[in-house]
Amino acid sequence: MFSAERAPAIAGIYWVLVLAVFFFSQRLGLNMTGHGSVPVILLTMPWSLFALLTWQLVELLPYGAEMLRPLNTALGMCVMFPVMCGGLNAILILATASAVQRRQRRRR
Repeated sequence: MFSAERAPAIAGIYWVLVLAVFFFSQRLGLNMTGHGSVPVILLTMPWSLFALLTWQLVELLPYGAEMLRPLNTALGMCVMFPVMCGGLNAILILATASAVQRRQRRRR
């Protein structure tokens, strides 16, 4: 069962798994700035969808493509998806566990 005591371990394992999938995909030679990043994007949903939407909106700006150029590398993708989006999902796991624990205490 999902408990607040296990939540930090679950969040940590999730984050390590996302990083491992990214580095394994890169090690296989997949293009991490293209279709090779799809497994990581799927693992880091919903935050990755917000990141992709923001990416598209910034590209519409006059100098948007130039601003995003540092992120359009394997290192940039690693920072954006596994580190940032995966980290936000890990925080979401912890927050959900905390909310469940508070709700269980109220019912007692």
